[in-house]
Amino acid sequence: MKRQNKVHPYIVKPNTEQVIFGLTFLTTNQLISKILPVQQLWSTTTNKTRLVEKLNQIYEKEHQDFTFDVTWMEDFRELKLTETNCIKVTPLLESPGRILITNERIYFQPFCNISSKPVKKYNLRYVSRVVKRRHSLRQVGLEIYLEDDKSIFFSFKNQKERDSTFLTLLKQPSLSNVLRNDQGNMTQRWQKGLVSNFDYLLYINFIADRSFNDLTQYPVMPWVIQDYTSETLNLNDANTFRDLSKPIGALNPARLKRFKQRYNEMPEPKFLYGSHYSTPGYVLYYLVRQAPEYMLKLQNGRFDAPDREFHSIQSTWNSVLTGDSDVKELIPEFYQSNGDFLINSQQLDLGTMSNMRRVHHVTLPPWANNDAQQFVSLNRRALESEYVSNHLHLWIDLIFGEKQRGRSSVAFDNVFYYLTYEGNVDLESITDPIEKESIMAQVREFGQTPKQVFHRAHPKRFSNDDAKQVEDDDDDLDLMNLMEQLKQPVLNHHDDDRDLIEKNDEFDVSQLLTTNFNTKSTLLSTKVPSRRELRNLKMESNSSPTLSPSKNQINHSFRHLKRDFQIKMHRDKVSSVTLHQDRIISTSHDATVKISSTVTKKQIRRIAECGQVTLSDSCMHDSTLFVASWDNHIYSYSIEYGKVLDSLPAHDDAVTKMISRGDEMVSTSWDSTVKLWNFSHHSGLNRSPTWQHQCDDPVLSLAMMSDDGNHLGACGTESGDVVIFDVRAKRSLIDFSAHTDAVTSVAFMNQQRIVTCSKDRHVKIFSVSGGQEMKSFQLTESLRCLATDGNVIVTGGDAGVVNVWNDDGVNVGEQNFVCGSAVTCLNVVDGVGTMLVGTSDGDLIFYKK
Repeated sequence: MKRQNKVHPYIVKPNTEQVIFGLTFLTTNQLISKILPVQQLWSTTTNKTRLVEKLNQIYEKEHQDFTFDVTWMEDFRELKLTETNCIKVTPLLESPGRILITNERIYFQPFCNISSKPVKKYNLRYVSRVVKRRHSLRQVGLEIYLEDDKSIFFSFKNQKERDSTFLTLLKQPSLSNVLRNDQGNMTQRWQKGLVSNFDYLLYINFIADRSFNDLTQYPVMPWVIQDYTSETLNLNDANTFRDLSKPIGALNPARLKRFKQRYNEMPEPKFLYGSHYSTPGYVLYYLVRQAPEYMLKLQNGRFDAPDREFHSIQSTWNSVLTGDSDVKELIPEFYQSNGDFLINSQQLDLGTMSNMRRVHHVTLPPWANNDAQQFVSLNRRALESEYVSNHLHLWIDLIFGEKQRGRSSVAFDNVFYYLTYEGNVDLESITDPIEKESIMAQVREFGQTPKQVFHRAHPKRFSNDDAKQVEDDDDDLDLMNLMEQLKQPVLNHHDDDRDLIEKNDEFDVSQLLTTNFNTKSTLLSTKVPSRRELRNLKMESNSSPTLSPSKNQINHSFRHLKRDFQIKMHRDKVSSVTLHQDRIISTSHDATVKISSTVTKKQIRRIAECGQVTLSDSCMHDSTLFVASWDNHIYSYSIEYGKVLDSLPAHDDAVTKMISRGDEMVSTSWDSTVKLWNFSHHSGLNRSPTWQHQCDDPVLSLAMMSDDGNHLGACGTESGDVVIFDVRAKRSLIDFSAHTDAVTSVAFMNQQRIVTCSKDRHVKIFSVSGGQEMKSFQLTESLRCLATDGNVIVTGGDAGVVNVWNDDGVNVGEQNFVCGSAVTCLNVVDGVGTMLVGTSDGDLIFYKK
């Protein structure tokens, strides 16, 4: 109860008076039956660990049979899809309860039903985004964003329950809009100045699992100014700014020396900084005037000691420079707010400091003119300044990137206590409840390092001149595209402005951001070859590449192909096409598989049971069709019986490609893995892979050598890398950087050569033995797919034309295959003389001799 309706530190008074409770929800006997077991435990159990175990058992038993009260449903006709126990997370408050998902709404009923309207209801039509989150360094969180920019955060008992709830939500038709990725290439847009520094940092925080709902993972922002004494703020002077290449703890050399001395003397696990740059205490330190109740809850009913409270910008900056336990960064409110968090508008009694000054409004630097809004405005101008834009990538490397963990973090004085990093402790394996709670308390209260977003050095933002040059280059390419299109008899051409990759379920960073950029910017920096590159170079030195036949000797299988038929097969882009006997099997972003006949030239079967999201690929084994889905599953569909036989959660993110050979199948995914599976004649696809390889980035393309005596495969990643692997030896052989953008297709030309194409408009040929680049040519369109007969290369892309090239980039086709819209996939059937093409408009085109 607030005294005089004001927020104030708690006042505790001893009271010996008798208190009488009136029961509303239980009878007296029911209440006593619940209290007695606890009272008996408390009086008879001397082992504290055993006591906690028993109390937890009582608590879990009390709730395990709890079911959602369906009388709270808005419409009795709603279909119940799933319900389970979970925790609703809000700042400093976790409310356990029951979540129910129907085909129309999300319901949450807390166990403590003390409100007249305890059940929260959220209409699925207003859900704009569903994101997997971590909570207390465990992958158990789920954040649901609504159209009004609000969000709700749930934490589940384990990852399995979280993932099951997540998939149930994504399968609902009313949430189909959340599957679209409208973010674009954020890093490139930021590089070109199309996205502000603030928005980009907030975006990285978002995909690094930071949330405004969770004070333990509140978004973190950098200090950028170090001048808090001048009358005016000079944003053209480099001395105005903090060194963004160093963490806060390393800005003061004398203090860093003490930290390093302690680091060298301590046993493993070592750390430089015992405190963190972002904790609930630090967040509320800044927000105490705006959210005083949270601070009182965190501090057991008290504000902090006045001298330690947030009372001055200058003194806070001095503290983070000199204090042995103070390395805190800032929060978003310093760069985008009305400055209310700096004003004591509630007239809180925050105490009096040792210098007899009362803690009231935050004392601002002279250049802010005692105006909180002006302070925030100038802070934002500093964040968007040229100096910060030129150095911000260095701070991103420290907080979200390659210098966050491992040897780089040691080299750049960026090592925090080991419990702040995800994966350093397995809470599920700890059986002692007291030890487990102690570790969780440390995780909650002493800071959590963000999820590592970048594993390579983050690129620098373009200067104004660089950005202008990039725009000019883009204009030139657009003009070249237009001229090329004017040369072709393009029929019914439509620009396809949708991204090649549109999936947006977990916002995995590799899916939304790219760390390899414009060729011109890449050439601006030179790096020392990595160990991987040196290993590949060594292999290349032992190989002698075999070049292709001369132009006069080329005789390719596309010379006499003619269009047999073209039909509108899907409502959205075709993602894959394969030929099985006289049946064409196609998958699409419209969530269907369709089977058509090359004889009747008509659709003969429609399959819509393999999930309700984008289907990316398919392959046949005996009479079973295997379908890859963006819901992370591989579906087994019986052609004979016309039903789904099995659904395997094969990956942690969207399955992108599959190829079957004999009794084995290889799959790739946005989770950056390549997996090898075995078929069982009795049970279908085995539940666990026999081998898997972890790539650095999401895997988009896959190829296997067609020779049955060979066991080599290759895959291409979103960042432009290619990995060659051996499925018999179950190991990767070489991996190398092939392109500056996503490798959209890869194929073996023969046992010595592999060909790739990319969104960077290049086609490249590499040696299989060492990854040595043998040929390269650039086209005028972004390439989506390719195929080869060993002699020539056929490509498809945004221009909507399939072209035939020799390895020097000379068009050797007697005709160009005009498709009408962007070519999204193609398949050449060796020895049959056919070519299948799928387009962005959903068309299927069949060519034969």
